[in-house]
This record gives sequence, C-alpha cells and structure tokens, in this order.
Amino acid sequence: MNEPKSSRPAPATRCEAGAYAGTDRPAIRVGLFDDASRHGAFLHGVLTQSDYVCLDITTMKQLATALRCGTLDLLIVVGLEHDSRGIEALNWVRELLAPDVPVMFVGGPGGAQAESLALNAGADDYVVRSRSPEVLVARMASLLRRSCQPKPERLARYGVYEFDTSRSIVTLHGSTVTLTQREFDLAWLLFSHLDAPLSRAQIFESVWHQAFGLTSRTVDTHICWLRSKLRLQAANGYVIVSVHGYGYRLESVRAGDFDAPARH
Repeated sequence: MNEPKSSRPAPATRCEAGAYAGTDRPAIRVGLFDDASRHGAFLHGVLTQSDYVCLDITTMKQLATALRCGTLDLLIVVGLEHDSRGIEALNWVRELLAPDVPVMFVGGPGGAQAESLALNAGADDYVVRSRSPEVLVARMASLLRRSCQPKPERLARYGVYEFDTSRSIVTLHGSTVTLTQREFDLAWLLFSHLDAPLSRAQIFESVWHQAFGLTSRTVDTHICWLRSKLRLQAANGYVIVSVHGYGYRLESVRAGDFDAPARH
C-alpha cells in the first residue's frame, strides 16, 4: 500500500449515522492481527489516521483474549508472510467471534487460490496489500455497513427445519445447528429458493457480496459443509442437487410427508 494521504475517507460507523444524531459517535474498535510481517505498523497508522481505535494483536493467545472479550467491531487478519498463522487464525476465529462481526484478510497478490483459501477459512473480504489506504478504509466501511443492517424478525419452517433470520439461527428437529454466518446465509438462500436452480455466480454474489471471480471450489466447499452440518438427506425431507455446469438446487423430497413452509 502507499502511504496514507491527508484527504482520507471518513471513518465508518457500526450503525446508521442517523442513530447517533445529537450524540457522540461511539468509537469503532478494530482488531489487527499480524504475527509475522511488519505491515501491521503501517496498517495501524492507516486505521488511527481514519479515527478507528486499533487493537494490535501479534499472538494467537492475544487474539483469543480479544475475541472472548467481545468488544471488536471488525477484525483484520494480515497474512503476508509464509510463516504467518493468519489462515490458521481464520480457521477457528469464527468459533469465538460473534457472527455479526466482519473479518477482513489482507494478503499478497496470490491470485484466486490465495483469495479462495482465505474466504473459505472464514474471511468476509480479501484485500491485496498493494491496494491504496483509501480502498482499504472504503472496504472496511462496506463491511461495517452490512454487519449493522437491521434484520426483521422472521421465522420460517420447512419440515423439520426452522429458520430464525433475525438471529441467524437454524434448528433441526428442534435442536440448534451450529453454523457460521456465511453458512447460515447460504442455507437461507437455498431454502428461500426451494426447488429453483441457483448458479454458482448467483450464490457467491448473494452470500459473499462480491462479484464472482474465483474458482468454483469456494462455493462447492461450503455446499459440502452445509450438506453435512444440516444433514440434508431424504430422511429429513430436503437434498442439495448439483446442476451440471451451472450450480445447485435444493429439492424437497417426499413432499407429501411435510407441510408447505409456514411463515409467521
């Protein structure tokens, strides 16, 4: 990245600007995990000059502590060096981080493979180190805006599955299934488009909120995980079917055994 410029973008707030009219705007706390490179110092400068509160994290132990405290609005993971534990951190960070806290990965220009690896590991966005500070701050603002969008209360039942979209919770036979936010979004996309084919590009753009430009393994991997976690099989009334050369379709099976989805 280039050095920060004086005319920088205004920092994002976690919620809509109108929510704080007439009050002091709360500080946005950003965790910065960088265990192997010197780029963290530069990013710290970019963040503080943009009026973010930056918490520097250099070890996995510090990261675990920060996540358990539950005070972060956004987490940035730097994975620029071969000996970085950035990807390792992503693999378990979602177990400790609240589902509505976005994660950004800053990596090198490694192409689709590096980007796919980070996104599959749990990142919500991937930013190449060579991008300008303005792009980094703008991407952060976009993640923060999406994370604070209010979700209307809504329950939807599909046979033995029930979705609570206001809390991003799905239950199977009355028991909560542990899903990451992205897995929940993918499951809801499939169920809300029941029996309709969805292209890989449509799935990626709807769930990852980015233009489809990676290999299909990113979508395929998450479909595989979801099929296993939700036990999407004939015994439970729904199966994911691959549409050759296109994408996927969630199909209801033995439809006579289940009522149509009831919404309330």
